[in-house]
Amino acid sequence: MTEESARPGPGDGPAVPSAGEPSGPVARIVREEIREELRVLRDEIRDEIRSELREELREQSRQRTVRLWGGAAAVAFYAGAVFTACLVLLFALAMPGWAAALIVGAMLMVLAAVLKDSAGRPPRARPQAQWSPRSQLGAQEPSAPATPPAPPTPPEPPAEPPGPPHRG
Repeated sequence: MTEESARPGPGDGPAVPSAGEPSGPVARIVREEIREELRVLRDEIRDEIRSELREELREQSRQRTVRLWGGAAAVAFYAGAVFTACLVLLFALAMPGWAAALIVGAMLMVLAAVLKDSAGRPPRARPQAQWSPRSQLGAQEPSAPATPPAPPTPPEPPAEPPGPPHRG
């Protein structure tokens, strides 16, 4: 027998696994764990991509909505200008054109002042309901205070006007 015949060949029985390829139950468990981790990773990536796409679509929808509101405001502005011109022409039937334009301009200024004042006021604060034993029993508390508040006092004028003393 030679040394070559003592070595097992490809068809001489079970192959001995190499160090890089595990076999048996451990290899199966490792493969299953790798598949499971890959599946979890794929699901996480898919969910992340979906959420990013959803957020981007929402942002695009918001931008589209803002553009549409802006367009609607521009059209409303021009419609208001046309109705203003119509109102001026209507008044111009009864008076000179410059007087009609002056009257309509004054009306628009008054309307602008009213709108500004109503937008500038803070909303009325509602009185906070406070707990009291009467409120628990169902009795009504008086709506007005027992004594009226004192009127505010005007500020005192300064005793002497500031300035250099008089020499006489």
